[in-house]
Amino acid sequence: MMNTSIGKESGCCRVKVYLPNGSSNIIQHGENADVRGVTNLMVERLAAGKRAFKTSYGMRLTQTKTGESHWLHPDLTMTQLQLKHLSGDDADKWRYELRVRYLPKSLAELYERDRVTFYYFYDQVRNDYMRRVAESVDQDVALKLGCLEIRRFFRDMPHIALDKKANFEYLEKEIGLDKFFSIIYSKWNEG
Repeated sequence: MMNTSIGKESGCCRVKVYLPNGSSNIIQHGENADVRGVTNLMVERLAAGKRAFKTSYGMRLTQTKTGESHWLHPDLTMTQLQLKHLSGDDADKWRYELRVRYLPKSLAELYERDRVTFYYFYDQVRNDYMRRVAESVDQDVALKLGCLEIRRFFRDMPHIALDKKANFEYLEKEIGLDKFFSIIYSKWNEG
């Protein structure tokens, strides 16, 4: 059975794993590979170098229509996973997600020892907020958070440069305001 999340070709299997920003990577693995191995391969692809908090990552299986999700046990083999969760007519409705599942006691420690994981977690929280909470938050709060995110995105640009209309039009046209504000604000801006 072939779907968008997992495939087989001559003894080798492929799995498509989604990142918080919506992009994805396809991982090839053997039939006996476990979730931990696929997770480690994904974490290694995030950036060069070692991750101090490599064990903080986990794999989650999410149903795209209902939002139902299951954290996958690291020792579960990919074959067992396919038989348990992905057999049947609705196999195409599930997707794998690489997530930061466990955090150290201090986010400052995470920032100091493993900035890749820190920023990955930041993107994860930001994207979860944009998908689930942003539309129900007070407009002033959402606007302030969006402005802070624009400043973070353009942290190397002097703040006076962002005040220019040409730069704001570039931001709106090339990057998209929905990256910083909820979809409801993008629609509000158009109307």
